[in-house]
Amino acid sequence: MRIGIARIWQETNTFSPEQTTPEHFRLNGLYFGKEVLDHLDELPELTGAVEAAKARADIELVPLIAAMAWPGGRLTKEAFEYLKRSLLEGLHQCGDLDGLYLSGHGALSALDCDDVEGDLLVELRREHPEKLPIAISLDMHANITRLMMDSVDITVGYHTCPHLDLEETGHRAMELLIAMVYGKTHPVMAWSKVPMVVPADRHNHSEGPLQELLAYVEKAEKMPEVISCSVFAVQPWLDVEELGWSTVVITDGDAELAQKLADEIAQRCWQLREDFIVDKLLPEKAVEKALRISGRPVVISDSADATNSGAPGNSTWILKELIKAKVTEPVFLTMVAPEASKAAHRAGIGETIEVEFGTKPANPFSESLTMLVRVVSLPDGKICLSGHLGKSSVCRMGKTAVLAADEIRIITSEAPGPGHVPPEFFQQLGLDIEEAKIIVAKSPVGFRADYEPIAAGIILCESPGPACSDLRSLDYTRRPRPLYPFEQDLQWSARN
Repeated sequence: MRIGIARIWQETNTFSPEQTTPEHFRLNGLYFGKEVLDHLDELPELTGAVEAAKARADIELVPLIAAMAWPGGRLTKEAFEYLKRSLLEGLHQCGDLDGLYLSGHGALSALDCDDVEGDLLVELRREHPEKLPIAISLDMHANITRLMMDSVDITVGYHTCPHLDLEETGHRAMELLIAMVYGKTHPVMAWSKVPMVVPADRHNHSEGPLQELLAYVEKAEKMPEVISCSVFAVQPWLDVEELGWSTVVITDGDAELAQKLADEIAQRCWQLREDFIVDKLLPEKAVEKALRISGRPVVISDSADATNSGAPGNSTWILKELIKAKVTEPVFLTMVAPEASKAAHRAGIGETIEVEFGTKPANPFSESLTMLVRVVSLPDGKICLSGHLGKSSVCRMGKTAVLAADEIRIITSEAPGPGHVPPEFFQQLGLDIEEAKIIVAKSPVGFRADYEPIAAGIILCESPGPACSDLRSLDYTRRPRPLYPFEQDLQWSARN
């Protein structure tokens, strides 16, 4: 029994000014054929899938491609065509398959294609005139489309946010695929599309409305007829025609039950929509509040500039307020700044240089800030992380530098890094979070897994940016209508 495995993973933010090129995939991990199995430590879903396949000695796994880029803007035409061509070439070269597992994000868009995953799945189907069992695993923030659902047999999503179950999700998808290939189950998949998007700040599986929804998922999956159940709380910074939340339920041959459960959970998603809206502080007030809190560290969530959400990662709004406040205790924050990083490496440790933030890469949501900084260290830009986004994820940030402006420590990099900045991120850069009064996390929710247990306080900050919580401030032109929260008087029922 031969099962193909592949991973093409990136989350697109269509409001990001930075387009995603093939080089972004080469930087963060691009592997072909047997190389994929040699780099499983960087591919959490595939790691889980491989473990599931090992349970049967008669299964041969056939790796096709693994491509990962950090969240960013739409794929260029070149990047889209390159990924599609590489995937199909791998399929042509591998011979006959009995099944295929694809690990994706589910919110991948190109300049000329809203739904990259759907397009790729159609191409995979076209290559196999005979029905090939296909399973796909997706991020909880996937945007499920009709094309996706018509092109696969099994769709499963993460059950945690912060995302801690990537390996488990890959394991689950492969187990379900194997059962289908051997005829032990006959998956029937149903879904419901909910006309809503909400900010990501309360996408937290351990509390609030998302916790309640995931309890419904857990209850459904305990039913003997149910194979899988997923809620997809789509990432909202995606201006595409089929934007919206989704629920997906798979049963063993019971289409009526699958649709009933998908609709019931979708209806509860809709009923809880207003519970996801949060109040946030402007940068000035956020910094003032952080400095008033006793203890350390205080985490300021700068979600509008979240690199994990595809923002450029070089907003200066909070940095300007920290400078104005003349902070006297250490502050840690990151800044994507290729020119500053290169200048630091040219100058060397201990030197003082003038740098500019907020303009390169291009960021129409930010303002330019020029300042003098001292080069503290020039660490390796390869960061290995566990927890959110995988138990052994790797991020390559290019030339990296730790710069000092009085008590402010600015970690600059050529390429985006993990905006949720867990303690191990700072440790690998030679910084100790126990010294930090304030940590700025460029993340709406991923940082919570590490910092909720130890932070003296968490402050949600709102500023201009392509990943802001004020969704109505962004210029959506392709989104469906009506859609909450843009049409607030919208009435909807999953049963209509």
